[in-house]
Amino acid sequence: MFGSTVAVPLILAPRLCMAGDFLALSEVISTIFCVSGLATLLQTTFGCRLPIVQGGTFAFLAPTFSILALDKWKCPSNLKTGVEMTSTSFLNSSHVIGNGSHYNLSAGYIQIGSEEHKEIWQSRMREVQGAIMVASVFQVVVGFTGIMGLILRYISPLVITPTIALVGLSLFEAAADYSSKNWWISLGPTVIYYVTCCTTRHSCLTKGLQDSLEETYT
Repeated sequence: MFGSTVAVPLILAPRLCMAGDFLALSEVISTIFCVSGLATLLQTTFGCRLPIVQGGTFAFLAPTFSILALDKWKCPSNLKTGVEMTSTSFLNSSHVIGNGSHYNLSAGYIQIGSEEHKEIWQSRMREVQGAIMVASVFQVVVGFTGIMGLILRYISPLVITPTIALVGLSLFEAAADYSSKNWWISLGPTVIYYVTCCTTRHSCLTKGLQDSLEETYT
């Protein structure tokens, strides 16, 4: 759970135009751990009280990538290089910040960690947060109305498995980019996962989980 919680901000950082601002990245990672801890305490105290950690989810990453891929939210090209641009069209242009104001790029580049740079990635984060909050309202309605109990009668593992696979495939680009930095370290967890699956599939723990899933979907 620790790895997946850290992975979410690491994957989103380039799309949010943080562009090497490690101080901002550390603040985001600290925030997600703090909120994860609060959500876990609320869930274990007032919720269903399952002994699980409430961390970040990868399910929202695919739509987040789609939102940040829009022309409105693409990162300014000078954030990638950090050097002064000499293109006349670039120097005479301006970009829109999330609050509707403009900043002029005649200086050639935006200083990493400056107020202008902070507003760039925070405006994108506010956009994503708003979209997630609206989407979460739908989940709350489904949960409180009990619709999920009716839907589970028609949703089998054959429906869930492709959905989870699509979520994983949407992260392939980011996973391959990070793995390419050291393939040996990346292959380690894969080998451990494969060996564990092959050696524990007949254990009592796996058998009990399989029986509970069969009872759920029959």
